[in-house]
Amino acid sequence: MKLVKKIINHLENCPSTFWSIFFTVFTFTLIRGFLEVFSNTGMPQAVIPPEDFFLHFPLWFLDVFIILSIIAAKLTNEKITNVLKVFTPFFGLIIIPPILDLILTGGTGAPIAYMFLPHKVKVSIWEIIKTFVTFKPFNLIHGPEGMSIGIRIETWILHFCEFIYVYVKSKNILKSSVFVLFSYFLLYVMGILPTLTHFLEKSLISLHVFTPYTQGDMTFYSFIIFFVMVLVLFKIAKPETFHVLFKNLKWNYMIHYLLMFLFGVLAGIEYDIKAINRLNLMDLFALLVSIFGCWVFSIAIKNRFQEERVIDNNSEKSLICRQVKRSDYSYIAVLSGLVGVISALCVGYKFLLAPVLALGISVLYYSPPLNIKKIPVLNQLIAGMTSILVVIQGFVFSGEKVGLSFRYIPLNIVMGVLVVFTLGASVKNLKTNKSIELESDLKPRGRQIPVYPKILVVIMLISAFFLWGVLLKIDAIWYFFIAFLLSLFNLYVILKGKRIVYVFITYYIMIGLTIVFLMQNSRSIL
Repeated sequence: MKLVKKIINHLENCPSTFWSIFFTVFTFTLIRGFLEVFSNTGMPQAVIPPEDFFLHFPLWFLDVFIILSIIAAKLTNEKITNVLKVFTPFFGLIIIPPILDLILTGGTGAPIAYMFLPHKVKVSIWEIIKTFVTFKPFNLIHGPEGMSIGIRIETWILHFCEFIYVYVKSKNILKSSVFVLFSYFLLYVMGILPTLTHFLEKSLISLHVFTPYTQGDMTFYSFIIFFVMVLVLFKIAKPETFHVLFKNLKWNYMIHYLLMFLFGVLAGIEYDIKAINRLNLMDLFALLVSIFGCWVFSIAIKNRFQEERVIDNNSEKSLICRQVKRSDYSYIAVLSGLVGVISALCVGYKFLLAPVLALGISVLYYSPPLNIKKIPVLNQLIAGMTSILVVIQGFVFSGEKVGLSFRYIPLNIVMGVLVVFTLGASVKNLKTNKSIELESDLKPRGRQIPVYPKILVVIMLISAFFLWGVLLKIDAIWYFFIAFLLSLFNLYVILKGKRIVYVFITYYIMIGLTIVFLMQNSRSIL
């Protein structure tokens, strides 16, 4: 036991970083997948599809790794970083099964069914309970083998190591036993996940929540678990950073992107609200997660490279809370960027372009050497491109039901979003009684956005509200009358330095009126 304590202490004191842990675990999963090509005789293809090899398998194993680490930290009252450091090298046990299967079978390998179940096969609840007790599959795919001897040995060794670790840390046999039982239950649930989702699909198929049972669905479900577990891990490891980040996410902007996505979805189905029933809600949720990940990436990049301060009457107020280290924002940027890209990829390759371009625009917008954020008007023009990308994402998502790609999105929508967003969003930065100073680590001296004449502010704001209706071919007089009133109220809020939330309220009202008008008139703007 002293040797075990010495090994654990050595691992806890290693200068491991989050990225070294992540890439180590990721590499173990790739090695496991590669070796299993030769050891799994039940695998129909010689090469694993890229979406399985680089997404499904790694996400599944990472889910298990993170959940077990979090539970172990709670049971032992140990820091999560120390638990991750200890669990990482032992996670290499996952490469044992294919090696053992090849050795014990004389190089021929063994058929592995895991817990998968054919789509049209009915399974009773008693069969599920039986698999939980025996840890054997339903024996319906590759014969009686199912879980190979290598996988069973791996499971035994894993549980033994878990018991020893928790016992060394807690000196409590009960806690150690509970952790082993939980680990067994977790592996079972993750293994039988395809069957569970099959039951859910049958129950919710009328809501179009699930598509027909496919391996790709498993990738998405594993990703959702991964997304939630990363948030939990982030909160446990960096609680102050977690609260500061979410406090400064500027949710008003997030709502803006969600509205732009909804606008694109409705445009793709020609504003027929009933057609939404044909859309897959799980895919819709995935794209919303992608938008969220890209937005967090933008905030992290912004806080990593610069800080905004509003200077008014010789008083200075920081807009960005600097309780978070800039290096932490680098971690957040990479993780949120991965979330944005992977979530879109789970829906389909055609949805990958928008988040990748959005991430690139964020880098150009906030980071040196371009730092477009400092260039008046152009900064909002470039920022408006991200809104167009979100609209296109929604348009393609709903339009694919009728064979529409992003090339068919109406030009008036693109121009409407780009021109109107540029004019309207620029106004809030063109203060007549304030200036915004942008500070950067690389450029100690800030650069102020110039003060514009009030008449220019008035023209830009009213033009923004009117052009939106003109470009969308709205011909109702009452619509433009309300737009004029909202633009005046918006102007009052900006010039008087009122809370920016009122600007967003008028914007939300305008978008809502536009969508309601187009839906009521069943108008297609294609």
